Amino acid sequence: MQKPIRVVHLSASDNGGAYVVAQNLVKQMQSVGIVAEHLVFSGKKSTLKISFLPIIDRLFKTGLHVFEKIIQWFFEKNKAIRFKFSLGKPGIPYFIINNKIKSADIIHIHWINKGFVDIGDLIRFNTPIVWTCHDIWAVTGGCHLTNGCNQFKTGCGNCPMLAMPYSHDLSKQLVLKKDYVYKKLDLTFVSPSKWMDKNIENSYLGKDKEHQVITNGVNTAIYNYKGLEKNDNIFVIGFVAANLNDENKALYRLIEAIKLLTDLHTFKLLLVGKKKGEFTFEIPCNYEIVSDAHSADKMAELYNKMDALAVTSTLETFPTTIMEATCCGVSVIGFNVGGVGELIIPFNGQLIAPFEIEAFAKGIQHFRDNRMEKTLLSEHSIERYGIQKMADAYLKLYNDKLN
Repeated sequence: MQKPIRVVHLSASDNGGAYVVAQNLVKQMQSVGIVAEHLVFSGKKSTLKISFLPIIDRLFKTGLHVFEKIIQWFFEKNKAIRFKFSLGKPGIPYFIINNKIKSADIIHIHWINKGFVDIGDLIRFNTPIVWTCHDIWAVTGGCHLTNGCNQFKTGCGNCPMLAMPYSHDLSKQLVLKKDYVYKKLDLTFVSPSKWMDKNIENSYLGKDKEHQVITNGVNTAIYNYKGLEKNDNIFVIGFVAANLNDENKALYRLIEAIKLLTDLHTFKLLLVGKKKGEFTFEIPCNYEIVSDAHSADKMAELYNKMDALAVTSTLETFPTTIMEATCCGVSVIGFNVGGVGELIIPFNGQLIAPFEIEAFAKGIQHFRDNRMEKTLLSEHSIERYGIQKMADAYLKLYNDKLN
């Protein structure tokens, strides 16, 4: 009897879209007999313990992340880029992670920053690696989102995020290190969107590596339309971000659009995420902030209270929130950036050219006046984004690499 495949998944944190996708995949794989383990570096759901004493464990992990940012501080252009750029080091001592991965058939990377894994240690894994690109860091000199910079196509250097950019700056050094490491790996990049896959294909680091698209999936047993009763006289616009002040998520664009709406008393804004600072704008309609949505069940409940989800980001790879929301029967309006255009279709929402605020406002008004049938929208999205399709595609990839 053939022994089951053993796959170890690596995530730096227990929150965010990358973690959710990884956790969904692990659970689905386990349900069909794959030996799947999820090594989560930091957070309350961490499964990789440096010490049995929680305070020592937290201090050690926090210290690694702080150490990385101290090094970066000497080079960064300003503090605005501090958490938009990662050095790929220092990483935990190799023997600690080796004890967890040494019997794995496949290592599946989701996110390894925050001081989790030193990029140089990947050579020592000596195991086929699948790397899901939840952002573009794997093929850049340090940035997680390029924001229009194309230096990653030619090997970086002269990085606009650094205080003193030059041809062999910190970004170039990281690209050269990654290039050296990647050439020694059995590595396949996976992108959740065609847009990201095209970026990988056109990158200096990814152009000669195996790459393919596997669309993310969501847990449709949780994310579905519940048929909850709500006030039909109030149209609820949802906005979801871990940090509501996140410049990339750009809540201010939604506020600008809301100001253009008529009958503002018929709208409510449901903000899901933490407010980490004062807003620089006034919200012109009734609103509610929910900062304790720490479970999938809670998020599904909140989606079911929305009539539309607004996505106003400057750049998105393949936002899980759109899939979750539409599975709950929520129509989506968003700017056509990154992988958003692959998720929003005429059946489930409206795609707006970046960053046309007036058109965005008209889209919201249209949804308010022409509400979509939530049951049909939910059924359509559940068929599109079920976890099983994602799991089957990854299982095929695992087997292809092992064979």
